[in-house]
Formats: sequence, structure tokens, C-alpha cells
Amino acid sequence: MLSWLRSTITADLEAARAADEASPGPWVNTGQYGCGDAWQIHGAPTEESGTEWSEELHDVVPARSGVATAAYEDGGGVWKREVADHMVLHQPRDTIARCEAELRILDLHQPVDGYGRVEYRKLMDPGSVCEVCCFD
Repeated sequence: MLSWLRSTITADLEAARAADEASPGPWVNTGQYGCGDAWQIHGAPTEESGTEWSEELHDVVPARSGVATAAYEDGGGVWKREVADHMVLHQPRDTIARCEAELRILDLHQPVDGYGRVEYRKLMDPGSVCEVCCFD
């Protein structure tokens, strides 16, 4: 079970790092757009995202990067608001921090051969146990 959990967390970590590199956060649900009313998600501006006109500032500003926009190359948007909200709640940098913390917790609970902690040695049979929890 530990190997499955570690591989799942590692896969999430790699995907989050790739997503953050492709379109850095914070990701924002910028609302619906287009004929199909697809929900759009944008990240922080990047060199590749260029510039755009800001009606609010009446000036050209760095354009936010496209995570899932109505543009075909950005995936065509997200068709369900709940999905867009879920994507925004799982920011790449938050996911990276969570996964790194989970891997550190797993590292603390690596099984060791023997009896586990000294105070439990009389209670446990020798074998592969978690040294912190004393359970196999």
C-alpha cells in the first residue's frame, strides 16, 4: 500500500509541476465566454501570453496565461462550472506543497526490520514495522 500511495503522490506532484510550468498560478475562473458559455480559467502572465488591452486601466497590460479558455489551443474552455471551480481550488503550487508534505510524512513512516520503538519491543513480534507507529 505504501508503494501505491507514494507513486500516486509522486504522479500528482509531477503533474502539478508541469502545470505550474506551463501556466503559473494563481489560476482564476474568469467566467463564461463564447457561444457555448464555456468557463475560462487563466493563470499568471507569462512571456508567451503576450499583452492585452485593459478597459479598467485604459492601457496595455500583460495578458494572463490560458489554462482552459475558449481558444481551441487552450482546450476550448470547461463546460461545467463545478469542474472549473475544482481546477481553481487545486492550484499547482498548493498541490506541489501538499504532495511534498505527504511524501515527507511517508518518509517518516518507512517500515524497518525489527521491533519498532524500544518501548514496544516486548509487545511486538519481530518483522517489518513502522518505527514511528509500531504497526506493520
